[in-house]
Order: sequence, then structure tokens, then C-alpha cells
Amino acid sequence: MARVIDIKPVGALANKMIQFLAAWKLQRELEDTQILNPNLPEWGIDDRRIDESPEVDTLILDRDKQLIPFSALCDLIRSGSYGRILIADHMQRMECLPDRLTSASLFSSDSHCYQPRDDELLINVRSAELAWGFGHYPLVPADFYERIIKISGRKPVFMGQIGPSAYCEQLKRRFPTARFLESQGAIRDFQTLRQGSHIVISVSTFSWLAAWLSQAQQIYLPMLGFLNPMHFGGRKGIDLLPADDPRYRFFMFPLHYGLPECQALRCHTALTELCREVSPQQVNFLRTQTPLLKVETPTIDFDEVWYTLEYMQAALEISEGWFAGPLEHYIEIGMRRGYRPLPPGFSESASSIAESLVDISLHKRATQSSLSEHSVGANVEEDASRALTVDAPTPYAFHTREESDPWWSVDLEDVCRVQQVVVLNRSETEWIAGRAAPLVASASLDRWEWATLFTTPDGLIPGRDGKPLIWTATKPVKARFVRLSIPRSSCLHLRQVRILGFRANCS
Repeated sequence: MARVIDIKPVGALANKMIQFLAAWKLQRELEDTQILNPNLPEWGIDDRRIDESPEVDTLILDRDKQLIPFSALCDLIRSGSYGRILIADHMQRMECLPDRLTSASLFSSDSHCYQPRDDELLINVRSAELAWGFGHYPLVPADFYERIIKISGRKPVFMGQIGPSAYCEQLKRRFPTARFLESQGAIRDFQTLRQGSHIVISVSTFSWLAAWLSQAQQIYLPMLGFLNPMHFGGRKGIDLLPADDPRYRFFMFPLHYGLPECQALRCHTALTELCREVSPQQVNFLRTQTPLLKVETPTIDFDEVWYTLEYMQAALEISEGWFAGPLEHYIEIGMRRGYRPLPPGFSESASSIAESLVDISLHKRATQSSLSEHSVGANVEEDASRALTVDAPTPYAFHTREESDPWWSVDLEDVCRVQQVVVLNRSETEWIAGRAAPLVASASLDRWEWATLFTTPDGLIPGRDGKPLIWTATKPVKARFVRLSIPRSSCLHLRQVRILGFRANCS
């Protein structure tokens, strides 16, 4: 009986293409094997079939399970009784892909798309949802593009997701003579990239794959986000750095996570100043030999996104392969330097909540700036009040629509002394939690004049991963109303809000 390789699609177009390439290579390594469900109708590869064979042993390839090197995977399949191999993993490792020319031949290069000239530098831009802040996919700094334009000596052509956003507007201001090509759809954009002779990729598998399959003379790769070998603590689940391909020039950034664009733009210049070109030999070292130091890490109150942004020298040292991640760096050397695990006034440990304080917001009246189609409450008061209960609703209590400066507020019904604000965010994914950054808390006695209690600093995502964000005032603040808001275009949704303190007339 023939083995089958079944593909469970993950992600968008390029991710599915990489899965198919891995399946194709696996099929060539094994005898009497066929591929089911390649899931690529865009390329005319969509032979959907159902495996109707009797129950067979299935080997499931899943990123959440133990990583199996490709050669060991082939040996395991040959020696076992597996009749079905289910690819549910992204397979984003160079070892899983056929050689580049063979891979390119599997996808037609015929398409009516923009034909870049040899004197042009094709810069692929990914923005869109990244403007919200997507942990593994940071925006590439405009300062980096400026640097590469000078290195290449070519005319910049920006293409891809050139939509309305602060990031894209910045690009247009910084490069007024550049050409900007709006997206023509996934396939045409992909084929445009494949036609480039000099390419700068974005932090995107789509961008990476199109450039890799191209006949480009030079490809500039920013080792940023998931393209940084240390982004996942030195684990080798992703490896898309073709260190042996002479077309590539690699630029190593400090370890950095995706942030909402209003925060990201503020740090891009400093981030690029620490970026440096590294040799292919250094890239191979980072891919295979890191981290260099093994550090025992206790459980402490720590935010790795804020830490790497606040201490960029630490982030660079992590990218160089010395430490598995920000916490390891803090334990080994950051603490000695006087670095903080969290910004002053903030905590993520429930033990930081003072037992002597009262939840003065419990079951109080609340309201918010708007309702959305995702709201549970019938009106703004009912929806907002869901955040002020003992048990936090799942996945969120309230939800505004996407708008400029969305807000939520509570009426404490009397003048109180506010000592702590506790926020529990959504925890499904980091980029959804990141919608609540930066979070601004304000207090008022009359709902007309507001004083800021705190603004979460760049890099600090409030209350993510099921941990509460706890802010403690240096001294109690008198207030009747407390408001949470986001100073940008977004939607605001949280699981729980607690305002802790005492009535103002309490001793």
C-alpha cells in the first residue's frame, strides 16, 4: 500500500507553498508515496483527494511537538509502519526545501506584472495588520531602507502593502522621489518580486519565498523578527537564512518584537543604528551554534518585549547568540548593570496586589466609546460593565469598534483614593493583546478634567498571556472616574479591570 503525504494548510499563500515544497522533497526521498491536498489552486496545484484507505498509522508533523531534522524524519518513516504523514507544521527550514531551481520550476513564472529595471531596487513592504503590532513580524525601519538604497546605488521602488498607515506615510515622506506600487494581488505581487534583480525583503514568508525563487543578483535580508535566529530563543524551528547563497547580504538587528506602529516608529532610528551587516559564516554560526551560554532562569516578574526595547544593547547581545532570550540576559548580566525587569510602577505578578486594598470598581457603572459587532452587551453600559466582575469573561468582557482613540471608563460613584489599577488583557495571541498598547489610564473628579495616571511604555503589552498588568501609584490619587484609552486608531477590548483603593474619607 502506498504511503500518502497529507497537508494541513497553515497560514496564507507562501506558507502553503513552503509546505508543498517540503512534501514534494519528502515524496522524492521516499518510495511509493503520493501527495494529497496540496491546497494551491493559485498555481493550478489543487488535486484534492480524501484518503479512503483503512486505518493506518499516522505520523503528525507539528511545530508544537518535538522537532525532527529532515534526514532523521526520512529514516523514521522508512523504518516505521506509517502509512500516512500529516504535515501540520510550517516546515520553514532550509533543510526541508528542494534546491532553489527545482523549487522555482514547480511554480509558473508567467504573469502580467511589473517588470523591474536593473537600475531599480525593489523593496517589498509589509504593513497592513502589522500596524497593530504583531510579535514575530516587526515593521522594517525606514532608516534601514535608506541605508540599503545608499549601498545599492539604485532607484528605490516600494511595492506591496502600500496602504493608508502612519508607517507608509512616513516612507512616502522619507523617499519623495521613489516609485510606490500599490498591491496588485498576491500572485502578481509575488511574480513582481521574482522579477527583481536587486531586492529588499520584508519580515514575511511571502517576501522571503518570492526573493529566494527569483533570479536576483542581490537580495538584502534584514535579520529581524522571525528571521532572527534568536527570536525564538535559539530554537531551530525556523531557519530561512540561505547562508550558502552568494546572492544574499545579511543585516543583523537587535532582538526586536512587532509593536503598534505609533510605538514602532519611535524606536526605528535607534534600532537601525545598532543594525550591522554580518558575514555568511556568522549567519551559519547563529543558525547552528547558539545560544552560547546556558542560564538557569527562575520565575520572576518580567516582560521580554519591554526589556529588549528599553535596553537595545541587551537586545543586540542576545542577537549575537550569547543568551537564549531576554530573561536569560537579565539574570546573567542585566541585573548587574542595574537593568529593570519591568518599568517602574508596573508589575505582572498577582502577589503585587496589596491585600489591604478594596476593589472599589466592583459591579460599578461603566461605559465605553462605542459598541462593535463583537460586543456582548446590548448597549455601551452593559458591555463595559462586564469588565467589573469577580470572574473575568472569556475571551473578553467588552469590545469597542475600531475607531480613533477608543476608551472605557468606570464611575466609582464617590470620590475614592486610587492606589492600584489592574488590567487583564485578552490572551489568545500576542498581536490581539497588542491592540491595547499603548494603554493610557486617566482619573477625574468630574468627568471633564482628566489627569493621566500612567501610559504603558513602548514594548509593554498590558496584561498579556493571562498575567495581569498592575500599576501602583507612588501615592493615592483622588478620583471618582477612571478611564482607559488608546491614543491611536484601534479597537479596545479587555477581559477585566479592577480599580483598587479606598473611599476618600477612609483612613
